[in-house]
Amino acid sequence: MDIMRSLLGMVVLLAIAFALSVNKKRISIRTVGAALLLQIVIGGVMLYFPPGKWLVEQAALGVHKVMSYSDAGSAFIFGSLVGPKMDVLFDGAGFIFAFRVLPAIILLPR
Repeated sequence: MDIMRSLLGMVVLLAIAFALSVNKKRISIRTVGAALLLQIVIGGVMLYFPPGKWLVEQAALGVHKVMSYSDAGSAFIFGSLVGPKMDVLFDGAGFIFAFRVLPAIILLPR
C-alpha cells in the first residue's frame, strides 16, 4: 500500500508540473523518465545495498554531530532557555523556536 501511495504521489506531482507548465511541448519525456529512474536507483541503493545504507548512516551521524555543536552553542548563549530547565522557567510551554531551531539553521552553508 505504501508503494502505491508513493507512486500515486509521484504521478500527481508530475501531473501538477505538467498542468502548470508554460510550454508543454518542450517537456522531454526521456529526461523526466531518466530522472525518475535515477531517483528509484539511488533510493534502492540507499535502502537495500549495505554500503549505501552505511553511507547514509554515516551522513546521519555527521549531521547529528553538527547539531550537537549547535545545541552546545545555544546552551552557552541562551542558558536555561534551551535546556530541560526551560520547562520549569516557563511552566511546560514547550521549546522556544528562536532558541532551539534558528541556531541550527545558522549552521547550514549558504
